[in-house]
Amino acid sequence: MDIKNNEGVTLPIVLLTLMVLTIFGMTILFITSSQFKFNYTDDSSKKALEYAETGYNVYLWCLNDDVNFYSTEKHNAMMNTPIEFQDGYYMLDVTKPSDKDRFVTIKSTGWTDDNPDIKRTVAAKIRKKQL
Repeated sequence: MDIKNNEGVTLPIVLLTLMVLTIFGMTILFITSSQFKFNYTDDSSKKALEYAETGYNVYLWCLNDDVNFYSTEKHNAMMNTPIEFQDGYYMLDVTKPSDKDRFVTIKSTGWTDDNPDIKRTVAAKIRKKQL
């Protein structure tokens, strides 16, 4: 066997290089795909929170406009019904005050139209300011 004879070395080197480049390329594709899915989910989650906050703010505005808003027909129409906002929806669930609990509890859940599985909820207990 002659050490100086390099015949047949080229093919294994080319195959090894091709295999390393293929693994590297597949890794880059996997990382890129994972990052895209993460960014898409994160964006949907942020928008869902924005829509939930919008629902809370809309209801709070209505309550500030009419102290007894939670006893009106408009209030009843808003409850547990998806309300469209921009590219998504929010849904309100409000607990009216009672003799034992003087607070109004507003719970608003938001989600995007293109990713309805990701939902975010905000909840707040509020009461009217006392003068």
